[in-house]
Amino acid sequence: MKIVITESDMQFGEYQEYIQEIVEKMRHSLNLYANIVLKRYSQDGMPDQLKDAENLNMRLILIVKNAEIAWLDPFRDKFRKELRKEMRIWKIPDFIILNEEQARKKQFIL
Repeated sequence: MKIVITESDMQFGEYQEYIQEIVEKMRHSLNLYANIVLKRYSQDGMPDQLKDAENLNMRLILIVKNAEIAWLDPFRDKFRKELRKEMRIWKIPDFIILNEEQARKKQFIL
């Protein structure tokens, strides 16, 4: 039996790996934030409004530097699916993905 891996298979595998790396970083960030709010880690340097998660209206925002606009909707759908449990637990209403140009217009980056 011969298994052939095409270039498109490699690209799909790299895409999946890229998505999983970002998902893992998002999960780790949420876990770190939870531990800071629980005072298991220092709250030094945190703004007061972030120290209490009870009334926090949180959004997940990902900026993909060189993303074309056409890529953003499929990316957002993929991340929403991957992070659906975390978004439900944290009551996060949306996952926003922007490219660099959009992020500059919204003043998320300078």
